[in-house]
Amino acid sequence: MSAPIIKTSTELNQAKTLLGKSVPMHRKAYSDRTAWLMACFAELAYMKFNPPIINPRLGNSIERMLDKSIQDTRKLKTVVQLAIDNFAYDHEEEKRLLEEQLAMLEAELIKTFNAGESQAVLIKTNQFLVLSFRGTEPTQLKDIKTDARANLTKCVTEGKAHSGFHDAFNLIELDINQSLSEFPELPLFITGHSLGGALATIAAKRITHTGGNAACYTYGAPRVSDDHWLMTMKTPIYRVVNSSDGVTMVPPPGFTITAISWLVGFIPAVGDKWKSFLREKFGGYLHGGDMRFLTDVKSGEYSKARLLTHVDIFYRLKGWFRKQFTFKKFGSDHSMSVYRAKLAFIALRRN
Repeated sequence: MSAPIIKTSTELNQAKTLLGKSVPMHRKAYSDRTAWLMACFAELAYMKFNPPIINPRLGNSIERMLDKSIQDTRKLKTVVQLAIDNFAYDHEEEKRLLEEQLAMLEAELIKTFNAGESQAVLIKTNQFLVLSFRGTEPTQLKDIKTDARANLTKCVTEGKAHSGFHDAFNLIELDINQSLSEFPELPLFITGHSLGGALATIAAKRITHTGGNAACYTYGAPRVSDDHWLMTMKTPIYRVVNSSDGVTMVPPPGFTITAISWLVGFIPAVGDKWKSFLREKFGGYLHGGDMRFLTDVKSGEYSKARLLTHVDIFYRLKGWFRKQFTFKKFGSDHSMSVYRAKLAFIALRRN
């Protein structure tokens, strides 16, 4: 005779409690088409809808750099490009272009968010909302500083999170929640690339939307937190990784920090102190969510890319060696446009 699954009063009470709650139909499974669409929204978040940063300190810095590098054509080109990126763009025109691109995707812009190192857009379709976070901009020092503040800090939820990402999300959290409250009936998708993917992960944990958190899609996202922080995550996280994208490998995982701190512990006088510091501040980083891996292909041959549901560390290391660790190839795997292009072909082929 088969054994019953409910044998005690405790198990019966558990069943009654859980059956008394509705099944969360808004939590969505991974979809190829959704992955491509969220990739589009993640890339569009890079459009410079926020006003250019113009302040005397930055202006004086560029002027000094120009004075020093005026005889060096290569340096001058870099400085001029930096000035253009920060001063010369028309943010109103950028916003209009953003709205036009969204219309082509049968979506509309509801609101933009801009505070410090955090930028995001709230998008609406006929069926759902999308909150898309902007990723790291190489010309923005504040973004690089956010990435660099990698010590784990206690989150307002349980567990510990990357202090830079945690603080960056805090800057726009209230504004985001107020905007979402205007659309209580629509489920929410959350997305982002690089730094934006990290902020999207924080948002997926911290935001409780009335219409339900449907899913979070991240692209080239770094590690965000420890296991205690992840264990109370309810929003489905789909973490898309492209070939040898190095950003997805940082900060180092907990076992790497443990090994490094063990070696540091042998340093006379300060070893034990540094060992404790490393483990407390940087130990415990772990990736969360359901990974999807995009295989390596030659540039432009994105139709040949395959989507794998899981790969081990040795498979990824093989990709690293095949890339020969050249910076150009290493950086190309982190490109959001490459993610989007591969996902488009995969979605078309598999549907």
